[in-house]
Amino acid sequence: MIRASGQLYDEIDGKVVLLGRKAGNFYGLNELGSAIWRALERETRVDDLCEVIADRFDVVPESLHDDVRKFVDQLLDQDLVLITHTEAPPGSGRQGHST
Repeated sequence: MIRASGQLYDEIDGKVVLLGRKAGNFYGLNELGSAIWRALERETRVDDLCEVIADRFDVVPESLHDDVRKFVDQLLDQDLVLITHTEAPPGSGRQGHST
């Protein structure tokens, strides 16, 4: 997955604030959400996101998977990120977008 192109966001005091164009809402991300958003600048998988976050916050990657997946699903619901061919499992029903 990767950030959808053209997303409007900024960093304030080290935290990301972004505009969800789908609903027209602003989202202020906490430290964890901001780290995930930064990591989504490049195409990545949820497992890779968990590794990055685990290293940054000194936690076990496996303990993060559910929280990271829930957050990413929220980003997907607002069309803020796109599923790419590296993330979509066969038969998942989600269309992959190559970048």
